[in-house]
Amino acid sequence: MNNLTKRVLLIFTVIPVLFASLFLFTFAHHIVAHIISTALMIVGSKEMWHILTGDRDMDESLWVTIIPLIISIVNYLECAGIVPGGALSITAGILLFIIFAYQIASRENQFEHINRNIQALVTLVFYPGFFFAYATKLTTLPHPSWTLVGFLVMVFCNDIFAYVFGMLWGKSNRNIFPVSPKKSLIGFIGGFIFSIVGAVVIYHMGAPIFGGSILNVILISAVIGIAAPVGDLIESAMKRAANTKDSGNYIPGRGGIMDNIDSLIFTAPIYYYLIIYLCLT
Repeated sequence: MNNLTKRVLLIFTVIPVLFASLFLFTFAHHIVAHIISTALMIVGSKEMWHILTGDRDMDESLWVTIIPLIISIVNYLECAGIVPGGALSITAGILLFIIFAYQIASRENQFEHINRNIQALVTLVFYPGFFFAYATKLTTLPHPSWTLVGFLVMVFCNDIFAYVFGMLWGKSNRNIFPVSPKKSLIGFIGGFIFSIVGAVVIYHMGAPIFGGSILNVILISAVIGIAAPVGDLIESAMKRAANTKDSGNYIPGRGGIMDNIDSLIFTAPIYYYLIIYLCLT
């Protein structure tokens, strides 16, 4: 089974179930979405630790789980209104302090790893941590199910059609970005166009998330159409620096968890604030 077939199966199995769950499991402030996000963040953090350090140092492995778990719990409590707004930002600041202070406990044979560990753990606080938390922070906006689905449609359309256009017509215009030589200009254009197409379809389905303005639809989806491939390229750059092809092998034909949520991580905060400032003010 080739990669294209695996991707098609994924599109027609996992994605419909995911979208349905966002409308069906809305109880307790979309706790199901938060649980799924937490699991993705923990696994993604472990993959990023491997990419950033090149090993799985047992002294730090607990932190690699604790950081995304704390961020996810505080984010849910903030989304549910149990703790005040801004708690997540404060938590991120506290985690950064602890990460730096923890190095004081390093023993002499660990000194050579201090800089590497600090850099990796600080990165995990924000990527996937703080940035990915915005994907579920979308549940605090009006019409949360539609808001989440609209976001996923734009990012998934970008990813899927960038791949399809690149496979069909992009062979002669690849290597525009050295960090990901297989990415093509035609693929980028196809993904950009279908991010907008996906958003327009959602808008005409009656999604009440764009303030009733087709201009907002086009502007938001165009920004996502640019930001999504940038998120993908950021992870590609990190993997190239680590001399690895995939972040993992959890998803057949799609690599690891980070290979599948890299665009979501980078675009979630952008989408969140675009909806707030363009559609809710």
